[in-house]
Amino acid sequence: MGLLVGGMVQLGYVSALSANPVAVTEPSGIAEDVAALRQQIGLADHVRGGEIRHFWSRDGAYLYYSEKNAAPEDIWRVDLKTYDRMSVFAGADAPHGSARTSLYAGTLEPETAKLYLERDGALHSLDVRTGQFDALSEAQAEKYRARRPKVYGSRFPQAPDGVLRESPSPDGSAFVSIGETELMLRAESGAAHALSRDTLGGHVWNPYSFRWSSGGRFLAAVLDDFSQSQRIALVAHRQDGDHIDHAYYPPVGSRFPQGRVHILDVKAGKPLSVLETGGDDHYLRLHRFSADEKTLYYFTLSRTGNVLEYWEADVESGRRTRVFAERSELPFAYPYAFSLAPNGAPIFPLANETGFLWLSERSGARELYLYRPDGKPARQLTNGLGRIHSIIGYDEAGKIAYVLVQSDRGRPYDTHLFAIDVAGVGARKLTTGPGRRSVQIDPRYTHVLETVSTPQTPTRTYLWSLKSEVRSELSRAEFDEDGLWRAPEEFSALAADGRTKLHGLLYKPDGFDPSKRYPMLEYIYAGPQAVWTPKTFLIGGHYPRALAKAGFLVMVVDGRGTPERGPAFQGHTYGRLGQVEIADHVAVIDALVRERRYIDPGRIGVFGTSFGGYYSMRAMLDAPGTYRAGVSSAPAMLSRAHIFAPVEAFMRLPRDNPEGYRLTSLDPLADRLAGPLLIMTGTWDVNTPFAHALAFSEMFTAARKPVRMIVMPERNHHFMRRGETVRDIAWTLAIRDFFREAFHIQSGGMHETP
Repeated sequence: MGLLVGGMVQLGYVSALSANPVAVTEPSGIAEDVAALRQQIGLADHVRGGEIRHFWSRDGAYLYYSEKNAAPEDIWRVDLKTYDRMSVFAGADAPHGSARTSLYAGTLEPETAKLYLERDGALHSLDVRTGQFDALSEAQAEKYRARRPKVYGSRFPQAPDGVLRESPSPDGSAFVSIGETELMLRAESGAAHALSRDTLGGHVWNPYSFRWSSGGRFLAAVLDDFSQSQRIALVAHRQDGDHIDHAYYPPVGSRFPQGRVHILDVKAGKPLSVLETGGDDHYLRLHRFSADEKTLYYFTLSRTGNVLEYWEADVESGRRTRVFAERSELPFAYPYAFSLAPNGAPIFPLANETGFLWLSERSGARELYLYRPDGKPARQLTNGLGRIHSIIGYDEAGKIAYVLVQSDRGRPYDTHLFAIDVAGVGARKLTTGPGRRSVQIDPRYTHVLETVSTPQTPTRTYLWSLKSEVRSELSRAEFDEDGLWRAPEEFSALAADGRTKLHGLLYKPDGFDPSKRYPMLEYIYAGPQAVWTPKTFLIGGHYPRALAKAGFLVMVVDGRGTPERGPAFQGHTYGRLGQVEIADHVAVIDALVRERRYIDPGRIGVFGTSFGGYYSMRAMLDAPGTYRAGVSSAPAMLSRAHIFAPVEAFMRLPRDNPEGYRLTSLDPLADRLAGPLLIMTGTWDVNTPFAHALAFSEMFTAARKPVRMIVMPERNHHFMRRGETVRDIAWTLAIRDFFREAFHIQSGGMHETP
């Protein structure tokens, strides 16, 4: 087994192609095709409005906002008594002509209502309330920049863009970063200095764990112990030579890289205590400090994800007390994605430490519960409304909790805002109509910003009153030219059990003619930690749209085993990943083929990334009569070789489920491969390493089954280089051209008469 970087080499049954790391080769040589694909992938850049960036005035009298990508880029003010709207700053009137001046264009300080913008290398400030636009002096600009978090740490391959940013204190007077072996503290003015002692080898500060106390005196951080974890190589081939970096990668069943919580006294500039977190097999998620800065609250989640405990710890001594614990047969959360963001956390603390709200599926449905400060349950607040998606806020004065609920059984992924009367335990539905919503409520709990869309309807943002019937549409998404977008078709079909309704989308090409027959591709993920079918306008549909533009039908569906449909639905695959999912997808395809004669059953392909890369191969091996060709990108190895977190939570540990792991492996199935398969990988992937893709290609070589392999140097798990935010167009072009070849399609000849 070997690779020839920069060209093609035939290696038994495996061919390896390295994408040019500088310029993209257009396999078809048709620039117009490439431009069309780029346009669909970046379609959001052609949308004006729909979403807004905003802030509420401190006196509660006004809402200020700008529309996303709007032209002209005005800043608007809404009077919250009358809902009258006026432009307080017109982008067309800004100094320097066409320079951007919306709230999206700079850094906003809501406390001062000032927007800071770069113009021709100089810093300017815009007072949003008055429209005063001023150039800052060099001294003023230097002082402002000192108050902003700095970028550092290009040595962190796990960071989304390859870099990290300082963590600012609540008042912006101090900033924490990670040095080579210690935490570094930078004051608003002055150089950084060490805040912690040097760490031991293999011990790494978690840059995403930082929590500040409200007064900025204390910082809590997690130090992870990777000293006994294996490392993977990340390889880059550049003009100045080869570069190799490493990332820790503890596989399934290996020693757990346990973290320890450290509390540091920032004001004194020294470590204070190390918490007694107990045990060596749990994830740590820091939540918050108490208002008096004496107590730190945090979660521990068991290695298998099904034991969740909430703790309080004394800041000075480090001694802890368990507030409450909950156990479940199924995992509470995908451990790495266990979010404590305000609208994503399962817990919402009430003011003055008077208790907290908690989301739980203990009854078989996700309901809302009220707890007392000592962790004792007070009462269940919801029952049968639907799945409680998230907690939006709590009005202390009115004792009203606001939650988003998946309450429509016919559209189970849509969300609606409900008001829950905590004292009287009653519920009111506040929104109507289809759509997935994001909601923000003003600090006084009198006004709501509601952003809503479906895959078929563009995004709209409304402002409405919780105290009256007043309602105003602030923004509606529109394309900057006609003909760019074709709405996908929503469909439903029964799962393999013949009873459970599944929901998906079908993307169709331009000029679609139902009297013709088209090849169909399934864009698959199927992992238990994510809903894959897009639920809102444009979000998540980049690549199905692009391949539909190239002439294919593209299907996306969420089968049993995926989240947001309750424990019974998601638990279908628990302990047996890979063994039962494909049957649901085949059942959906069979139903679509029966109902739609324009789908050519002899030209159905499948492609996916990560878990979707594994399931693309699994589909080819489990159902070769359905899936005739496949592309597996950055395939996850759902076995002992994969990093522990995503697999152990849904498969348990190998010692507790050896048969499950054996049946999840693709090795015994490799000789079933009947159609062409392409494996794509990047050499800078910290999620599913380059070496795992090589192992899959070697598996097929040993089974004497030909596969292709494309290696993209220095691309990460999303096929991007460091600092890039858009997946390399070469990835989409390779998939398009592979399926054209697999289905013997010439450019422009995608369909045939039935």
